[in-house]
Amino acid sequence: MKDHIKRLILTNILVIIILILAIAVTLRYFTEYSLVGLVIDDYYSFPYLMVLLIFSFILTLAFYGIPTLLKYRRDRKIEQALKSLIEGNYSSNLIARMTYAPKAQISPKIDQAFLQLQKKLISISNEILLTKEEQAQLGTETREEILEAERKRIARELHDSVSQHLFASSMILSAINEQDLLAQDYPAISQQLANVEQIINNSQLEMRALLLHLRPVQLNNKSLKEGISHLLKELASKVKMAIKQDLDEVTLPTSIEDDLFRVVQELLSNVLRHSQAEEVEVYLKERPQKIVLRVVDDGLGFDLDEDRSGSYGLANIEERISGMGGNVKIVSLKNQGTSVEITIPIDLEEAND
Repeated sequence: MKDHIKRLILTNILVIIILILAIAVTLRYFTEYSLVGLVIDDYYSFPYLMVLLIFSFILTLAFYGIPTLLKYRRDRKIEQALKSLIEGNYSSNLIARMTYAPKAQISPKIDQAFLQLQKKLISISNEILLTKEEQAQLGTETREEILEAERKRIARELHDSVSQHLFASSMILSAINEQDLLAQDYPAISQQLANVEQIINNSQLEMRALLLHLRPVQLNNKSLKEGISHLLKELASKVKMAIKQDLDEVTLPTSIEDDLFRVVQELLSNVLRHSQAEEVEVYLKERPQKIVLRVVDDGLGFDLDEDRSGSYGLANIEERISGMGGNVKIVSLKNQGTSVEITIPIDLEEAND
């Protein structure tokens, strides 16, 4: 705006100079008046020079100032409209007035051009968002598929090689240790072999826990109850541990069911690896506006305050449950066992829909 005012003033000065020169030439050659007389004489009590200045200002304003001001206002509106579109504000006041106001905001053609540009930008923006969502979904699915395939491959190799070798070694050592002559004649060696057998048995438990941890995360079209029940049945066939279950049939969003199933896997894996429990109980109960999952064992337990490092990696489970808006309550007593109770608030009517 300042530039326009400067140009207006300069133009006005230029017009005044031209008028004065034109009048001076006219007075010099065509009349008996002089330029000095023009300055001294009055016109209706106004000096001729003052009248000349006012006339030149009105002339400049009429032929340059007003068109310049109108052009400035139009340029400002164009600038505002372009800025709104660049910033993604497709429904700004100016654009809205272009759409609904009966009078053109800039000009009919320019308004129409801006509205067409707005529609194209909105279309492009929607296409970009859709493409990003598809890419993100594809990327997530691809990563999950790769992780799932790698889990299965590692679990299969561990089961077919290391697990089988550990089992064979355990059977051989068990057969050797059952010979009475070895214990009588070589008690020290017999004790060492018994220790090795115990180490192998512990390694087998670690391996089973690892294989349990590497199981597929998804339920594969099974309900949460069916998935947990199948998992416990498979576990009972591989470990010498009493397993009790009390599971309600509940229908939850797929993501929550998969997360809870993964939590059960991690909890059972921790029980196998750390608790030395003889019995484990798993409960899945439906309560008003919430789901309760509880895993209880009669193992070694731990002190939550003093032995946080022995808390079976429950921090990961707490983080996962917190992401679902749930709570984790842990009760553990040394040599008495551990209870992990998980509560997930949920609108079951919406979930069943």
